[in-house]
Amino acid sequence: MQSRLKRMNGQSPRVIFGCKKAGKHVPQKNVDPDKHRNCTSSRECCPCQIVVRSPRELFPRWRITSLVTDHCHELKKCDILESNQRDKRLSAEMLQLITTHAGKCDPKFIVYMLQHEWPDKAFDLRTVANAIQKAKNSAHIGGSEAAELHKILQDKTRNDKDWFFATDLDENGRLRRMFWMSPSQRYLYRRYRDVVISDNTYKTNRFGMPLNVIVIIDNAGKSRLVGCSLVSGESVEDYEWILEQLLAASDNVYPHIIFVDEDPAMEAACATTISKTTVLNCIWHLRQNLNKNLHGALGKDWNDFISAFWTTRNALTASDFERRWSEHVAVFGVDKPKIEGYLKRISEKREHWAWPWVGTRFTAGIQSTQRVESMNAAIKRAVNGKTSLPALFEAIEKKLSNEAQTSKYILYKTDTTVDPATSTFVQQMFADVIDANNRYLGIAAKSQMKLEMSRSVLYQSNPHTGIDACAPRSIEGGDFEEIERSSKDDREMSSLQSIQTIVGSDRIVQIFDVTFRLDTERKSLQHILLLADGSYICTCLLLQNSGFVCRHYFHLMQVSDRCKYHVRLIPMRWFKEELQDLTDLDLSGAFLSAKTQKTVAQVGSAEGEPASSFMSDIMKVFPSVPSLSGVDKRNLSKKRRIGEISGLMKNIMDTVNSNPEVFETVKDGLNRVIVRGAGEEGMKDPHYTKTKGRPRTSRIKSSMETKKKSTKCGVCSGEGHNSRQHS
Repeated sequence: MQSRLKRMNGQSPRVIFGCKKAGKHVPQKNVDPDKHRNCTSSRECCPCQIVVRSPRELFPRWRITSLVTDHCHELKKCDILESNQRDKRLSAEMLQLITTHAGKCDPKFIVYMLQHEWPDKAFDLRTVANAIQKAKNSAHIGGSEAAELHKILQDKTRNDKDWFFATDLDENGRLRRMFWMSPSQRYLYRRYRDVVISDNTYKTNRFGMPLNVIVIIDNAGKSRLVGCSLVSGESVEDYEWILEQLLAASDNVYPHIIFVDEDPAMEAACATTISKTTVLNCIWHLRQNLNKNLHGALGKDWNDFISAFWTTRNALTASDFERRWSEHVAVFGVDKPKIEGYLKRISEKREHWAWPWVGTRFTAGIQSTQRVESMNAAIKRAVNGKTSLPALFEAIEKKLSNEAQTSKYILYKTDTTVDPATSTFVQQMFADVIDANNRYLGIAAKSQMKLEMSRSVLYQSNPHTGIDACAPRSIEGGDFEEIERSSKDDREMSSLQSIQTIVGSDRIVQIFDVTFRLDTERKSLQHILLLADGSYICTCLLLQNSGFVCRHYFHLMQVSDRCKYHVRLIPMRWFKEELQDLTDLDLSGAFLSAKTQKTVAQVGSAEGEPASSFMSDIMKVFPSVPSLSGVDKRNLSKKRRIGEISGLMKNIMDTVNSNPEVFETVKDGLNRVIVRGAGEEGMKDPHYTKTKGRPRTSRIKSSMETKKKSTKCGVCSGEGHNSRQHS
């Protein structure tokens, strides 16, 4: 109902209560009705009204003088409940339901649940929203979300000593940084630290703190989250602190390779904190930064530049890369200081992103941070920019639980099902190889090499004649998407000449040319170099880059007695986890061949080298190929730690009793350690200033995203280009 007051001599002798649909809509604009917004009015000239009066002499004594109860429209239940201003107070049961779902459901959905449970009561959205906010505030410990999250992590550490977390506070006691790793995450990181991916994601908490996530690839080929940290910014100090905590949680176990975006702060932190680690740049972020820094400056030359850049980046040899860079890329920066400076900066770190240097490293087959971006998307489906810190932690823990369950399900499904894709011919041809893979290897290696075996029958080979008429080539394709597809499309990833130069002719026993049977133009030409120790190198670099035996070598096993298979060709990280833990795992078994399944003890060496020296040459050529033996055994057992601490305590007591200065130093150091682990009561939330109004951008957008509005030229007023690109 709506009321209208009729005033007389400063009094209100008459009040009219009418329906909210009473009256007729009067448009404010009558110039051009076609330009009015497409909207309707709720007014329907409803006659329902109540008129009350009060005599002027007896004011305020009200009486009803007119009553019309008829409506010209249908009454909804919500209108009846809204018009009936009954008690808005919420019972204890209602407050309990609101507390249970506070922060997890939308306020309107909570109102819907309340109306479902109590259909005869009217619920005001504002009242319910206030109750939700009150429940959120009461859930915090001392009003601090940082203290609550600290207490949650501290409780987990008390229950399981393998939990690790660290916090960093500013001078006012506010949370500045926080890092945590669960026992399973520490286990996975130590085991699969050969390839690590790190990236930041935003709008995951209401304090605007970036969430840094660290991801590895397990032996099933799945992405696993192994570390999380909240930081106040993206400075070098922030990233150094994250990497220091990562080393502290893993007992100073360095990652072999880490993929990062082109953030200079992260690269500087890696150089100072994990100097033993090889840092590689994500090619997707490389493409974004090129577009951001050079697209506008190059103008109409952009398309020619980006095509030349990716052709140069995908060169198969370092010398070819240098030649193409100087002839086809650097020329775009002539007489343009901004472009020349940017190209010089990225050229100085070409070892981090150019294929001649990246292609020979073991990267588990990845070239970008796409896996961690997928992890970020999964996390952000459960949180948003208004999520509390404890709720963010719970969402991440739920994600980890789902990952573990998925890993177990994949293992169960693989062990209980038969792969129908492998033909009977292939199963008979590589029976011993498949049996060895089933006994030793994990899901990813088994499935990938079954696929390579199936494709091997589609190839043909001939001994190399020594004539390599092919000019210097690169991986075909002009963008990063083509690079991801190149390994699947059977394209050459390195040149025969470069591999011969690195290996040396004295180590090479024989060279084969392998091509696809239907490839008349020999675009799929690959070269396989058989080495003296029984290993091989193929120009597809699948073994070096991903750790899997390629289809070209499986084909040679069918036509050459010299080509043998041994499970030690595969890096230990692709083995079953229970076998990686064994310190006495015997891998000195026989070499396996195709067709006849004949056992050969030594192959490819006139001196008869023992199996223990297998792959020694390939390890020298490509030292980045990891051969992890599982989790480091440097971790002290609990009994040994207790024994060492007891011995240290006796020495400390003898020392501090005779020297008061040493006593004060030891006391201060112990107090700092204890306070760092038990200071949640005084911990304050991170400093966050919320500005008025709508933020400048609703979300952080990519520089490659398509704009809703087309660019308009200031010269010709045409769309699709600006004045600089006008021609």
